[in-house]
Amino acid sequence: MKRTGLLCSVMLVLVFCSAFATSSYGQEKGQDFSALYRNYFKTIIDGNFAGAWDGLASESKLTIAKLIANEARIDPAKALSLLNNNEQGIRDEYFKAFRENIREILDDLYNKGKYTVKIANAQSVIITIEIQNEPKDFKILKQDGTWKINFFEDLLEGN
Repeated sequence: MKRTGLLCSVMLVLVFCSAFATSSYGQEKGQDFSALYRNYFKTIIDGNFAGAWDGLASESKLTIAKLIANEARIDPAKALSLLNNNEQGIRDEYFKAFRENIREILDDLYNKGKYTVKIANAQSVIITIEIQNEPKDFKILKQDGTWKINFFEDLLEGN
């Protein structure tokens, strides 16, 4: 069966799994934003779900919390708290289901994705990730002095 586009595939997984080149401007001491983003996927592949959660921008954490809240019919703030504290293993279960359901896409993102820094400034970076001639822009945001991946919110942006 021919795979659908990266965006469509991952968005479907997000909905059904709710039970997760460098630039000289804005660069800090040789920060390789392409490697930062690429390695985020490796974190998920390797099962480091605490690291995957910690590496997310607050906007993406809230996106996941809202998806879970909608499925569980609870307040998004409660879902976010459950995820932050990994209560009842909810964060680990979310990322485990996410990883298992899109393992091939994650492997492609890590091993075959073409990463290009499009725009970089002191507070954000826009990076284009391309797989099989399907480019999609994603953000890296500086929050509390650390660069964070905005993968999950960016997937749903505009939909």
